[in-house]
Amino acid sequence: MTPIADYLNFTSSWEDRGHLQDGLRDICAEAEAFEQAPGHYRFPNRGVLKFKRLDGRHDTRLLTSLSGRVLSSLRAANLMRDLLMVLGVEPHKLTMLHVALDVPGDASPHVEHVAEVCGRGELSLTRKRVNPAVAKTLRAANGRYETFYSSPKRTADVQLVVYDKALERSVRGDPDYPPTARYELRFTDRVGFTLADVEDPTALFWQFMPPTLLPRPADVPDWEPFRQSFTLPRRSEPTTYERMKRQLNAPAVRTLLDLAASQGEHGLRDLQMLIAAAYRQRAAAPADQAA
Repeated sequence: MTPIADYLNFTSSWEDRGHLQDGLRDICAEAEAFEQAPGHYRFPNRGVLKFKRLDGRHDTRLLTSLSGRVLSSLRAANLMRDLLMVLGVEPHKLTMLHVALDVPGDASPHVEHVAEVCGRGELSLTRKRVNPAVAKTLRAANGRYETFYSSPKRTADVQLVVYDKALERSVRGDPDYPPTARYELRFTDRVGFTLADVEDPTALFWQFMPPTLLPRPADVPDWEPFRQSFTLPRRSEPTTYERMKRQLNAPAVRTLLDLAASQGEHGLRDLQMLIAAAYRQRAAAPADQAA
């Protein structure tokens, strides 16, 4: 059982968003994700990466959100370090990180146990104990324990959520997911997590997971907040040819290829003519229209 990064939010400058977004788009293309809507990228495993403009009193920021499935897809494709390399060279602020650990088996006893510990006033995530009156426990219609929240507010520095992962996946269309209890810690930037924790959140998870719920492994290192010694090699920028090749995975391009293939050699010739015409039109357009 290894803790994993399961959700990530970060903000960056709106004015300087171009280079960061280009780097993230390259990673999306390499992971075979496509732009479903402006600023909304869908991964093959249904993960979502989103860009959102945040207008504040003094400045405008770009909020980037990566779902747990996006992070899972990047780990599977060995692209997690590419993500960190892009962030490592661009000014940014990590604002939220979810770290999860899955325990095989029926989740209901786990949720019930956490609720009981909290009810006795014995649950602490930080220096303060969780107020039982604030915590929330959800049950299914048959009385089975489903989910425990240490705090209903996502603004808490550390929030503990324990829930039935198999039930959640079943609701989302995956009925074959094995029985699993998920222990999830949700951190805000005030905790002091860094890119090192995004890559390997083991120490961070066990720093805040109460030993009354899960025993801490003996070999887990001490966690260091606001760690500054974490370094990554600079990511090599893909060539224009590599970027074009990656875009062949986009659904719209695949549709064009399928249509052309259905017509044999004539379809290929027609597709080449259409691409050539679109290229000439694009090349002749003024720079502000082509952007």
